[in-house]
Amino acid sequence: MSFLLNNIPVDPIIERFIELSYGVSERIIRLLDEKGLLQRDLALKLGKKDSEVSKWLQGNHNLTLKTIATIEIALNEKLIKVQGLDSTNIFTDRMSKPANLLVSKSSGEESLPQSLKSNSAEDFRGEKVYSIHFTQS
Repeated sequence: MSFLLNNIPVDPIIERFIELSYGVSERIIRLLDEKGLLQRDLALKLGKKDSEVSKWLQGNHNLTLKTIATIEIALNEKLIKVQGLDSTNIFTDRMSKPANLLVSKSSGEESLPQSLKSNSAEDFRGEKVYSIHFTQS
């Protein structure tokens, strides 16, 4: 049987996906352990069911970048690093690029200009996010 398995060509994309997927789940497990948190604690922070987080931590779930970002924020830790990108603050040197302004439900949007109100969306927590552009003078 092992002779047959050894002769089956392996798709390098699938192989890399498995490597990344298990790597991210292992990083989450280690961070939970370091922080003294349980899988249940992460599920509560994310507003997810324990069973969903359990699937993620098995290492074979295709996590979206948005889910990874959400987990990073919940744990206050980076899970992945993009090579060549300064991970401290990607907006530091990009003042001419769009940025987001979060307005919590408690602060309201009454004081915002109409141009911002018309250019909004909701983030994963249901908060409104307004796309704004900064220009250097």
